[in-house]
Amino acid sequence: MKFFSLASGLLLLATLAGCAKSPAGGVTNTAPNRLEVTLTLAQTIDPNFYYAVAFDDNPNDGDGPRAIVGNTAVLNGVMAGNWRTLVRYHLNQFEVFYRSNPADPSTERQILGTALFFSQPRATANSLNFVLDLDAQVSQGNFFFAHTSGATPALAVDRFDVNFVATNTIIIAGRDDRIKPVDAYEAGSTSTFFEFQIGSTRRATIQDPTGDRRLDIDPSFGSVNFGQIDVTQLDLNVTRNR
Repeated sequence: MKFFSLASGLLLLATLAGCAKSPAGGVTNTAPNRLEVTLTLAQTIDPNFYYAVAFDDNPNDGDGPRAIVGNTAVLNGVMAGNWRTLVRYHLNQFEVFYRSNPADPSTERQILGTALFFSQPRATANSLNFVLDLDAQVSQGNFFFAHTSGATPALAVDRFDVNFVATNTIIIAGRDDRIKPVDAYEAGSTSTFFEFQIGSTRRATIQDPTGDRRLDIDPSFGSVNFGQIDVTQLDLNVTRNR
């Protein structure tokens, strides 16, 4: 009996030793592919205004997200150009818009009950913070961002074209052709998107000058507090599982 007890003890020790070494050669749980985004304003956020960040996962298409400065028929109301996924904050709610074809606004739709957020989005006095699960699916087998095909799909992109926008209103398409207050990346004259590499774990801080807004805003918007749509910084922090 003592012989079998000793053997059992040795077997247990071997098993424990194998577990201790598992990170080097066994099955481990890897961190998900995720992207943390923090948008910071010069002054306090107005929940009645619109704040958004858009991501184009096809940076070779010659275009990217571009802020809307006048009227529009685009569903999200604040961002045109090419993009795949957009997060918009309005009336204290984080909303998600998705395009099956980044270059075709007619494919745009709002996604409700989405699993895109890795954790609960947060709004503070002058900033918005959310974390995207880059492997989240719009529907079964249909990802928010491009993935490879096959039995084990993997994130298939190594960079995004990104832009942000903050504005006080949405002007629905029609005769109203006023230029409204808008702040986007380098939006003094036109909205310019920028490229962010996501092929490996990294972070970046995008500074946006204070007061970089168009000079031809319609006088009817003179009472708007521009500080509440003046983006000062966008922080991006991507974590890859390889």
